[in-house]
Amino acid sequence: MDTSEFFDTAIERYKIMVRKNSGAPREEWTDDPIFKEWRFCNVHREDDRTTIWFRENIRKYLSGRNALEATFIFRWFNRISTGERIKDLIINPDGTHVTWDTEECRRRLMGVAPVVTGAYMLKTPDYLPKLDGVLEAIDTGLLYTPDITLTDSLQQAWIDIKQIPWIGSFTGYEIVTDLRWCAPLNNAPDIMTWAAAGPGAARGIKELTGVHYTYGSREGQKAMNDIMQEILSRVPELWPNSWRPWELREVEHWLCEFFKYKKAERGLRLKRRYRPGAST
Repeated sequence: MDTSEFFDTAIERYKIMVRKNSGAPREEWTDDPIFKEWRFCNVHREDDRTTIWFRENIRKYLSGRNALEATFIFRWFNRISTGERIKDLIINPDGTHVTWDTEECRRRLMGVAPVVTGAYMLKTPDYLPKLDGVLEAIDTGLLYTPDITLTDSLQQAWIDIKQIPWIGSFTGYEIVTDLRWCAPLNNAPDIMTWAAAGPGAARGIKELTGVHYTYGSREGQKAMNDIMQEILSRVPELWPNSWRPWELREVEHWLCEFFKYKKAERGLRLKRRYRPGAST
């Protein structure tokens, strides 16, 4: 499996972030026409603006069950402007957890638009408007959080979280990816060996191998995790060791972006054009 182009695109995207953060003018960020035109996520989710805000304002102060509940609440909205409005309903100024107040949240967000992310689909109760649906999903989910396993592995936490109503594989994995940085899952044994490969990762793997795997099957997940671990093993030779290191999450994540890159390379339209100030 030739992974050179996979890492070449990741390296160029990382350089774009470095140049942008250094204050270089936009025309100096890249000569790559695809990266110039279309929006791509950072190589590391930890470098995305929304994740940075959540990490610095909420996540880094919490651990265990408190981190789970705070992450569960915020990632339903996944929007900085909303987080600013409801931050004190999630965490106290001294960095301690607070009891969630649904009605106060509704009062603050009523009439505000948008209040939720546009980066991915949110499934909420069909019979409710979006804000009411999100709040219903949060209230329901908080009843389930005491049963989430936070001591065994990232994979087990993901399996447990997916049992919460209206939480699917993707959103569950976003929550687990935050919890990976909070005790006790910051010491999970499968950080380098497990990732929840979604449809984007499956498409990226097909670009590399020519083989399509069914991401919704146990066999497909096992096969894709094996491939992702093989890709991860190439990091020492193909990724500068002075840059932020990779875990299996970065492999899964960049497989999605690599598929997008190859799609654009074939002249096909992507979902979102690049615009300055985008959330990631």
